[in-house]
Amino acid sequence: MDILIEDFGINLELAWNEIKSLNKHLLVVDFKPNYETDGDAYVFKKHINGKEAYIKVKIENGETVVISFHEDYH
Repeated sequence: MDILIEDFGINLELAWNEIKSLNKHLLVVDFKPNYETDGDAYVFKKHINGKEAYIKVKIENGETVVISFHEDYH
């Protein structure tokens, strides 16, 4: 939770709103996938409050699992 406030100035509720607004146009290729644990993970990059966010999610049993949500430094 601290990273959301420090990096983007948002709380958990606003972070979920950002995740729910992801779409195929924000999808990027993950050049460092972790196939052992990520399986069918999807990586998105999105501008949030002037910073580029790296958001990795996957769907498990019909639920959205957030693997990573942090500032993209690349």
